[in-house]
Amino acid sequence: MLATAITLSAQSAPPLRAFPRSTGFSFGVASFNERSESSAGGRSSYKGSLIVGGRFDQPLSRRTGLLVALGVAPLSQQRGQGGVSTVLSDKLMVAIADAAIGWRFKPIAPVFFSAGGGITYATKPPAALTTGSVAEPHALFAIGYDSPSKSRWNIRTVFSNRLVIVGADSDSTTNEETVAYDWTLEIGGRYRLPQR
Repeated sequence: MLATAITLSAQSAPPLRAFPRSTGFSFGVASFNERSESSAGGRSSYKGSLIVGGRFDQPLSRRTGLLVALGVAPLSQQRGQGGVSTVLSDKLMVAIADAAIGWRFKPIAPVFFSAGGGITYATKPPAALTTGSVAEPHALFAIGYDSPSKSRWNIRTVFSNRLVIVGADSDSTTNEETVAYDWTLEIGGRYRLPQR
């Protein structure tokens, strides 16, 4: 009788998933690479910034999940470089939206990987004395670590690599790079939501 009850309880237990439905917050640093180069040899990009954001996980299978994240870098600026000098101009904000498929080799493995894409949006172009917003699509590959925890909360660390297709620059005297490499390093808390 007892053995039967244990067997039925095990059968009714939900399967272990690598990415249970969860939400969380994060903070860290964001780095942005060169976007354009002027005819005089000056290079334009965004200044690196603190980044804060939120995340949401949705399971797709035992080993995969949909990972959605939104981050905001509020302390960036237009940055110009020529030779050894660097000039910072107008302040701006950069927002990064990602959607990716995450996977683990085992559902209980702390290390995970994800690949997908998204949009990098800046309130101003990178070149000084230019105006207007810029939205650039990007490809994403990330590696992360979820600290083991018996509670619903755990700590998540994620290093994200992005290949950004550079957007149009309103300054016609510059030659745009085709692709820029950006990265972010974030740490934060993740809360596993009750299962439906």
